[in-house]
Amino acid sequence: MTKRTKKHARSKKVAGPIRQRAVPNAPSADTCQSLLSAVQRNPQDLEAALALAEHLSRQGRNDEIVEVLEPFEKLYPFPDRLQRGRYDLLLAFGYADLKRFTDVEKVAQRGLEEFPKALDFRYVLCYARYALREYHEARKIGEELLSLKDKPDNAEPDLSRLSQTSIHFSQFLNILASACWDGNRADRAIQLFEKSIQADSGNHLPYLNLAHLLRQQGRMAEAREVAEKGLNKCRQVHELRMLAETLRKKATISACMMVKNEEEFLGECLDSIRDWVDEIIIVDTGSTDRTTEIARSYGAKIFHQEWVNDFSYHRNYSIDQASCDWIFIIDADERMVLEDVPMLLKLINDDKYSLLSVNVYNVYGKGEDKVTFLNSNRFFKRELCLRYEGIVHNVLHVPPGNRVLRTSVRLKHLGYDLSPDKMAQKFARSKALLEIQLKEDPDNTFTLYNYAQLLLAEGVGRWDEYAPRIIETARRAVELIGPGESRRRPTYLMCLNQIAWACFYLNDYDRAIEHCTRALAAKADYLDPLLLLGHVYNYKGQYELSSEYYNRYLETQKRFDGTSDRDSLILFHPASLKEAYYGLATNAMKADEPARARTFFLKIRELTRGYLDVNTHLGRLSLNAENLDQARAYFLDQIEYARVDLVSALGLAYICLQRHDEAGFIRYQRMGLGLDITSEHSVLLLKSGRAYIAAGRFSEAAEIFEKARQVGCDDDELNELLAEAYFKAGRYEEAAGIYERILGERGISPEILNDLGNCYYKLERWEEAERRYLEVLALDTVPAVTYRNLGLVQSRLGKVPEAISALEKYVELSPGQAGLHQLIADMYFRQADFGPALANYEKHLAESPVDARAIFALSECYLHMGHRDSAMIGYQRVLQIDPGCQRARRRLEELSGRPVTA
Repeated sequence: MTKRTKKHARSKKVAGPIRQRAVPNAPSADTCQSLLSAVQRNPQDLEAALALAEHLSRQGRNDEIVEVLEPFEKLYPFPDRLQRGRYDLLLAFGYADLKRFTDVEKVAQRGLEEFPKALDFRYVLCYARYALREYHEARKIGEELLSLKDKPDNAEPDLSRLSQTSIHFSQFLNILASACWDGNRADRAIQLFEKSIQADSGNHLPYLNLAHLLRQQGRMAEAREVAEKGLNKCRQVHELRMLAETLRKKATISACMMVKNEEEFLGECLDSIRDWVDEIIIVDTGSTDRTTEIARSYGAKIFHQEWVNDFSYHRNYSIDQASCDWIFIIDADERMVLEDVPMLLKLINDDKYSLLSVNVYNVYGKGEDKVTFLNSNRFFKRELCLRYEGIVHNVLHVPPGNRVLRTSVRLKHLGYDLSPDKMAQKFARSKALLEIQLKEDPDNTFTLYNYAQLLLAEGVGRWDEYAPRIIETARRAVELIGPGESRRRPTYLMCLNQIAWACFYLNDYDRAIEHCTRALAAKADYLDPLLLLGHVYNYKGQYELSSEYYNRYLETQKRFDGTSDRDSLILFHPASLKEAYYGLATNAMKADEPARARTFFLKIRELTRGYLDVNTHLGRLSLNAENLDQARAYFLDQIEYARVDLVSALGLAYICLQRHDEAGFIRYQRMGLGLDITSEHSVLLLKSGRAYIAAGRFSEAAEIFEKARQVGCDDDELNELLAEAYFKAGRYEEAAGIYERILGERGISPEILNDLGNCYYKLERWEEAERRYLEVLALDTVPAVTYRNLGLVQSRLGKVPEAISALEKYVELSPGQAGLHQLIADMYFRQADFGPALANYEKHLAESPVDARAIFALSECYLHMGHRDSAMIGYQRVLQIDPGCQRARRRLEELSGRPVTA
């Protein structure tokens, strides 16, 4: 198949043919789970996969079919013909739902070769060809489907139909009609749109398309009739209501645009205006991509001009080409908020107004995570003959006496959320033009503001270089204006705000406070400096004052109304609720108020699931409260919705450890230790390592402590913990090395000397162990355990008297050491010193009265000391405990002179 380049979305209103409504008596969720389990148990079972895919199709979940069936593609063709047909049909519909149209073609064509009467293959293939803008092929396939549908034997008997309802047939007819319209066959398109309406009178798409086609032909009364009919019949009427309003209105609107290489944005922009403007004027300044092709598909009037480094020049040229009553200025990277259009049209048709402003929201990220705000004059009557000024950041010049109505109509601007390369190009172009403008007019305060703002955007991460230039540029504007001048008051305020933020980025908090205070003295409800003061006082450690300003920001933001604010400020924090709540939460954490902090973190979660490390904080708070289930949920959300961080990964590892989930523990620990870790994480690493030691995971603890050393943490606490982890993991040589290093750096310590001696003991280096224990005894403070350790190592060295002395000292200092009494007794016994041996055996047996070995040794002591009767009683007790003890039996027989039976 010929490789195609990516094509833009269609300008006609077309729904894919692949969404079915869930069948009322469809199998339950339990059935779905049963089918899914069957596939999971045997991933190679094609019939099980087909059954699951058919269930998903009946549920209208065609987007999930591809994941189920695509793994079998490597096994195609299957031996069974019907299985091949079912597979191809389901997979084609799944691909269509995912807009993988070339894959649709491949699979649908393959299916048609075996099942030439299967209408579903033609249905989905017609949709794919139309989506790929192959209108002739789409018409050909669609007409074939129509001719087959009317024949009595129009279906493959063994192949189920996925598109058998009137709803599907209406969608198909709408697709075919749109292909005819795009192929310049308007009469046939009208017939098919009408048939689509007949097939499903509740489908709004053919009404929209038919009304637009009639409007394009100048048949306005018929277009209005179709739109009004759709309003009464359709299940979805929002777009129809907007179109009907447009068809009823008296005033006409020309949307005027200037573009260059805007194929990424233009289609969605035109989608947002095509239903209610009367004319689209596009001035192209040298596009080399598909921009003009896209514009043409929406019926735009296209004019070409060579770029002359002057936005106003090209903007004004677009206005000159307009012919309607009103001019509407919009850029390709902007979109109208459609629910505001009916209100806009009422204002347009009210003779009291001739100039309207809208609220422009600059949005960043797919979830519109950050939004900035400005008010902009975008609609004006053509008869006013207004012009734009400025070669960049051009401004509509409104002569005195012209009243601007500030509306609440919203326009979304996406142009500041581009790729790094495109943003760099945009900055470079704007910067060059601003510098030209400043060279020509160095005292233009609005140009100074725009230049400072560009530097703010460009200087992120390089504040030492950029912030002084921002301050210098903005200060110049402030000096030129002064606080009392009303016309340039907005620029004055915004430049004070720029200086304040630049000072903040330079960590010059006092100057930041000074300029925020000046701005707020002139405008007490200025949102940006209110938020900044929260940040500044947070960084200064004045947490109560910081919280006061965060709360003032939140209270002021609730009252904010962009349509009534007399100052047309560009706001960079019109709705930064998450930032303010996060600041309040961190202030509460600093004040050791975890409950308050949790409240603010939860407010952020109500706004978005993935803001910064909010879920991590909530997970840690839940972990501290020993709510492992809740902590796990928050940590998992952090990983899914924001980014993996060390706290979440190690927190999940700890939870898995508590639940004996070995695989989970290893997975999350590896995840955490694979992150970019810095010295800032050292406290967390130490805490996690201690938890692993407490849980007996010594090797994992050592790995964490090693990571802490790698990032520059090298204090005594870490070294002692690492040595402890090494020792308990059986890595005695490495532990000894660390203890030797600590002694060399910190000096003599009884605890470290004792631990070092233990390492040598485990390494069976008895003399070195003894030397270290003896060094401890020479100190003023001696841990009791050192006497025990010394006694054990001296017993290994054959120094029995010394060993006995050390061990007796230990049991004197630490009573209740039954096991050691036996060891001491054994050493006395081997030296034939039976009195002390007997005493120690008795102490041992007081704690362990059924220890047969100790009772036998005690009896031996009695025997050697001449206490024959006591010895015999002891041997008899041994046999009661252990009848198989032959030594005790022989002793009794020797002493009694007769056999001893069991």
